[in-house]
Amino acid sequence: MSTQASRAVAVLGELRRAGLPVRDSVIYTEHTDPDGLLGTAGGPDEKVAFTDARINAGEVHDLSYGSLELGGVVEVYSDPTRAAERKEGYCGACWIFLRGSVLLRLSPRLTEVQAASYAAAFRRSRIADRALAGTH
Repeated sequence: MSTQASRAVAVLGELRRAGLPVRDSVIYTEHTDPDGLLGTAGGPDEKVAFTDARINAGEVHDLSYGSLELGGVVEVYSDPTRAAERKEGYCGACWIFLRGSVLLRLSPRLTEVQAASYAAAFRRSRIADRALAGTH
């Protein structure tokens, strides 16, 4: 597992370059992942959480650093099947998008239009394309 989360960070960079209001981010390790799945069988290889500047923190229940409610999470899996399994098995409230082995989960505080802007940028992701092709 990459401790630098290079592919997840690169996807986050692409979202920023697409003009999305991505702000602070946190790179998780297997010791800091709040879900406890990073680096486990079936879990992601890389995980980065970020905040979205449009989300009103006063309306959020979980204000902890890296909270999904404050923005979103990029997770990179070893293969598309594991990413799809995570998407299908996820039971939390959020917007969720899959491209190859990369999963993008977004705060339920985002509107449908705001989430769609992330989805459009994510669909254009060159990093997700490389992950889809299995290259690093």
